[in-house]
Amino acid sequence: MINWIKKYFRSKTSEETGEDIIDRRMKENNEYHYFFTHYILRKLFYEQPLKTIEILNSSDKLEFLGYVLEYCYESIESDSPKLSLDDFDTHYFEFKEYKCLLIVMPKPKGATEAYMVCLVMKENENEVIKRYITLEKGIDMKGMSYPVLCEWGEDGSHGNMGEGPSPKKSEFIKKIKEML
Repeated sequence: MINWIKKYFRSKTSEETGEDIIDRRMKENNEYHYFFTHYILRKLFYEQPLKTIEILNSSDKLEFLGYVLEYCYESIESDSPKLSLDDFDTHYFEFKEYKCLLIVMPKPKGATEAYMVCLVMKENENEVIKRYITLEKGIDMKGMSYPVLCEWGEDGSHGNMGEGPSPKKSEFIKKIKEML
């Protein structure tokens, strides 16, 4: 059915359809960027939230990120360029009883790559509340990019919360605080 629709629209116009634009933009993705953000870092955080926040807020953060990136490169085959440690930045802040670590990611090129990730945790007597919040690059049907606010669960579930704030550290922090 979808192929028929694609052929129909291609026969009617020489312009790209929205689906063609999305397909092309998805091919621009850096697979390492996606895998690091949406799988490896998320799993590390949910398994060891306090340790992950502490090391990413320490002088050892680049060594740690380098080790995690090497694991990423060894885990998947990709022609994508490797990520540079120089393109990462971290910012620790506390809000209410929450410990938060914001990670500025290498600039996203394709849809679903993250501009930033925020690791959020709060320890209570009986539980540890953990949230993994991302600000991702979205692409609309006209090929225009916009920030998308998302949250990833420990089980890999993905919640899309719609258009997010501008991909500036201060705007993302403000939005995180509104959510807590």
